[in-house]
This record gives sequence, structure tokens and C-alpha cells, in this order.
Amino acid sequence: MRVAFPVIFFGLIVALIVCAVFARRTRKSIGRPVMFLLLALIPPMIGNLILIVSTNRALSAVGYYIYFLGMDFVMLALLRFTGAYCAIPWRCSCLRTASPATPSRRRRSRPTARPIIAWSRSSAKPSTAWWTTAFSPRCSSSSS
Repeated sequence: MRVAFPVIFFGLIVALIVCAVFARRTRKSIGRPVMFLLLALIPPMIGNLILIVSTNRALSAVGYYIYFLGMDFVMLALLRFTGAYCAIPWRCSCLRTASPATPSRRRRSRPTARPIIAWSRSSAKPSTAWWTTAFSPRCSSSSS
């Protein structure tokens, strides 16, 4: 049984790579996020494979690290896939251009609260509710 699981895992890893290549070659806009999601599933499988095969405690610790790091990649790829699939735009430019470790070199102005206009059913005029401005997504910029 200890030999059967690694063979199955290698087969699944090869299948994920093949599916990722096909997802990348598609002309649809969802192809790249699907490819990243499929490729992000590989590191947790490799970590799990190391855990199954290893008899050494240090090698098992490396397998755990690879597994948990891979699960972080899966969550990031799942977030990216969900945003692309549901066509959710990134309204905040700091999420698109910079990560917290490497801030962008561009000078950004301080974001302002823009009210979201909601149409009322009783009148033809738009009405702005206080909760739409309070909970609208904003970007907090640490640079001046």
C-alpha cells in the first residue's frame, strides 16, 4: 500500500500538468486562472507524497512545509479564479500593482470615499444610503 499511493499521486500530478497545459492553450479569458489553480494543486500533492514515502522525521517536516505552503498557493489561486470567473474587478489599484513586500514606485493620492448610488423603488431619484459609503471597498495606502 505504501507503494500504491505514490504511483497514484504521480499519475494525478501528471494529469494536473496536462490539464493545466490545455487550460493555458484555450482562448477563453478564464484559461489562465484555471491553469494557476491546477498548478497550485501540485505542491500540496508533492508534500503529501513526501509524507507518505518518508521514514525520516526531518524529511517529513519538509513534506509538511511543502504541503502547507502549497495550500496557501491553492487559496490564492482559488481567490484569483473566483474573481475571474465571477468577473469581479479589482477596484483597488494597490491590489493589482503591488504586494505588501514590494510596494509600487508610483506616487498614489489618498483614496476618497465615493458613495455608491442605489436607486430607490419609491422615487425616480437616486438615493445614497449611509451603509453603502461606509462599507464600500477602499484602498489604504501607507505611502504619502
